[in-house]
Amino acid sequence: MSLAITHDPGQLPALICGIAALGGLLLSFMIRRRRVFVRARTGPSAQGQRVGTTVQVGGLARTDAGGGFEAEFATLAAELRSAHEQAARAPSAPSAPSAQPAQPTQPAQPTQQQEQQRHEGE
Repeated sequence: MSLAITHDPGQLPALICGIAALGGLLLSFMIRRRRVFVRARTGPSAQGQRVGTTVQVGGLARTDAGGGFEAEFATLAAELRSAHEQAARAPSAPSAPSAQPAQPTQPAQPTQQQEQQRHEGE
């Protein structure tokens, strides 16, 4: 007759990690891989001031087995368009005066020649 008693303290953590790995794998199969790209640019300058903003929106569905990405993307683009139009119509509120003197935080606007050189490089 043989009697063997063993104790393996790493057995429970290994089981928990294995279950978590399988759960993550199953979860990754259920998530739809989608990407949305948004680019906003200021419009062309008129009399030294920028006029308007152009917003471009694009989307990519890596796997669309369930379908419906086109409808969701159209809804998202419409929401962005309405938010952009509302922001354009709303008058900009004057900022409240602060107790400290204002410090310039943005660099000076580029000259027309610098702007032209930058666009030629693109």
